[in-house]
Amino acid sequence: MSGGNSEAIITSAVPRTRTLGISDVSMRQVVRDVLPTPDHLPKVYLHTEKGPEDPILVAPADAVTLYGDKTFDERSIYSTHQTVLCNQVFKKGNVVMMQRIIPDDAPPASTIRIVADVLKTNIPQYERAFDDSYLLDTFGNLQPTGTYVDGYDVIWKAIPVPLDGDGFTTFGQGPIMEGTRTNGSGETSIVYPIIDFMVSSVGSHGNNKGIRIFVPTNDSETLIKDNIVKNEGAFPFEITCVERPDEFSSSQIVDAVNADRSRTVTFKQFSIDTSVDMELYLQDVFVPTWNEDDDPTVAPIIGPFNKIKVYQDNVDKLLTDFVEAETPYLSDNSDIIDNNTSIYLFNMLTGVTSRNAPYYAFQINNTSIKFNQNYTIWAKGGGDGTMSLTNFSKSVGKKVTEYLNPNSLLQQSAYHCETFIHDSGFVLEDKYKLLAFISRRKDTGVILSTYTVGGRELSVGEESSIGRALSIRAMLYPESIYYGTTACRAAVFSGYGECKAARYRYLLPLTIEIASKMADYQGASIGIWKEGKSYDTAANNRVRLFKKLRNCFRPANVRETDWNNGVNFVEYFDRADIYWPAMQTVYDNDTSVLNSLKTIVACISLQRAGQEAQRMFSGNASLTNAQYANEIVKYINQKVDGRFDGAYVIVPETYYTTQDLARGYSYTTKIKIYAPNMKTVQTLTVEAHRLTDLESTLTT
Repeated sequence: MSGGNSEAIITSAVPRTRTLGISDVSMRQVVRDVLPTPDHLPKVYLHTEKGPEDPILVAPADAVTLYGDKTFDERSIYSTHQTVLCNQVFKKGNVVMMQRIIPDDAPPASTIRIVADVLKTNIPQYERAFDDSYLLDTFGNLQPTGTYVDGYDVIWKAIPVPLDGDGFTTFGQGPIMEGTRTNGSGETSIVYPIIDFMVSSVGSHGNNKGIRIFVPTNDSETLIKDNIVKNEGAFPFEITCVERPDEFSSSQIVDAVNADRSRTVTFKQFSIDTSVDMELYLQDVFVPTWNEDDDPTVAPIIGPFNKIKVYQDNVDKLLTDFVEAETPYLSDNSDIIDNNTSIYLFNMLTGVTSRNAPYYAFQINNTSIKFNQNYTIWAKGGGDGTMSLTNFSKSVGKKVTEYLNPNSLLQQSAYHCETFIHDSGFVLEDKYKLLAFISRRKDTGVILSTYTVGGRELSVGEESSIGRALSIRAMLYPESIYYGTTACRAAVFSGYGECKAARYRYLLPLTIEIASKMADYQGASIGIWKEGKSYDTAANNRVRLFKKLRNCFRPANVRETDWNNGVNFVEYFDRADIYWPAMQTVYDNDTSVLNSLKTIVACISLQRAGQEAQRMFSGNASLTNAQYANEIVKYINQKVDGRFDGAYVIVPETYYTTQDLARGYSYTTKIKIYAPNMKTVQTLTVEAHRLTDLESTLTT
């Protein structure tokens, strides 16, 4: 038996069972794994049809949804040489860190401002039935009574949100203005802003985003939710987002995050549909209904609109005025009982009660926009701006120099996990700026090209000169001042031609194929390099994506000069194939393994592994020094086990210097990489012998 407080302390020997409930000892502590990222994770800059301006880690499957299919069409107005590079990388299943470039002269995002043009005037009256609906004649027409009451005539209008004198949006700043209508007494109508909507991103695509607002009643196909009227004292209405491919195409409804086709809302703050525990206030629920970015492990869901402003003061003022005018005519058929009832029970959008009975002292003008399930209010005012290769290059150069800023979030490699930037044909001035990418972070690399897309064709000498200039500029970013190591996380490639794998209108540099090869070999998100895809082998160092290459032949003295200047070049492998005889970095010592691009990718990966280990165990005060060091080494070994296609031997070690021991809070980790040297020079001799020499050797 049991009774009373079963968890009370034992105070007597009364026979009973003391029930304490269930003790759960099955739980385990779960540490979420570090999100896997590939060793080749390029930062790509694009003109896009739509999408956010901030950098986003994008998988091929999510790219079109986020940025629009026209973004990746190499013949569209948005296409640049980076588009081709991005497409080639995506083909290999490599994720990218994508950043949108918006032209400086692009207008703000498309908008909708819904305004009410309110005229205080005499409202004509018509014959009514017992339920306050209009009583029509035998021809279906209204029957005027010849009488009028004081009330309000409203024209609903939808306009784009105006820009100020400097071209900035006035979203959320709508003024109350005089209208153009007058009543019999000469009073002018007043125009009140009610709701502002802003499309999620800049671009002409925003003009193809729209909303539909409809107000259900007890007579409509979609019935009004009476419980909200009764329990919340608010008149609910439905809002839907729609979009279309272009202005000549039909529209389709955009499903909400939870797959609903519309959202029930009200103008009443803090209102809740208690039957389903769902918030209703339009200002609070509209954006999250169609947008979700709470989970950093998946691509965000970006709805058609991401900003809304309800001019609540204007709403409250108008509802108060409308209810006051309607109060003398209230009946049992009204939602409002008296002027003490919630003003939010007044339906100013369509001018009827929940029973579909028109108000007496309020009417919607015939010239008003419609609020129903078939009437779309389209956003307006969006544009793409001027998109040219020169302006694009300049914008990218400006963006990438943010990596020089020590206070920028870009320095946080755990979040901005990009590892490479590929020069796909930027202007020379902006090629120099790409090197800012390797200025502060040690887990990044840059691949530079001697060619500028859209520029004139270059001679061998001109390519060599540009390549030398790029290598010299890269040397301004040494790898380690502490160890005296010169720049090594940059590589320069010459060569350009027609890309067979693209439908782009200009000649393109071979760095696009380098990006493709790195993506194929080192672009798997699990971090494991793919066996058989190494670009330093005869099977994979051929040029496959290009034809009609320029400057394939270099005299011996030019090859010598280019190599010494850190410039990579192609040569004929045979009559059919062209290949890279080696892929070196700008490191200025041929005897070092740091002269290999492939090895540098591994070193960048090891930098990241070490940084991850620090984050994984930072602040742990439960381990001894020896245990802590062992855990760091164990973690790094797990990260690199089987990672590098068997090319290297990795030996991490963690230890404590005298200074570490004195401080107590620091330690030292060294990750050793044992890498083979690139073999590029062969000494070849053909030695002639008599056949009898061989025979005599065999017989002795």
